[in-house]
Amino acid sequence: MKMSIYEYDEEKNYKMLQEQYWNMGHERGKSEGKTKAFIQLILAKMQKNYTPEQIADILEMDPNFVKAICQIAVPMSPNYDLDKIYETYHAIK
Repeated sequence: MKMSIYEYDEEKNYKMLQEQYWNMGHERGKSEGKTKAFIQLILAKMQKNYTPEQIADILEMDPNFVKAICQIAVPMSPNYDLDKIYETYHAIK
């Protein structure tokens, strides 16, 4: 079976796009993981009754990020739902 140049390029293009999309998904996953790790640190400090300002100072994080996470998490206390907090933050970001 012979393959035309057009078909070969299409297959090559498909593989290239597939790799690009995989890389984009991988980067998003890494970013989500980092953000969730930061949220877990914030929640741990909230459980010890630290204020958002204290948490931002101790963890050396952006005070606006910490305040936003605290505002989202407070109504869930003490049963924090990490995924729900992340999704809510990501939706308003």
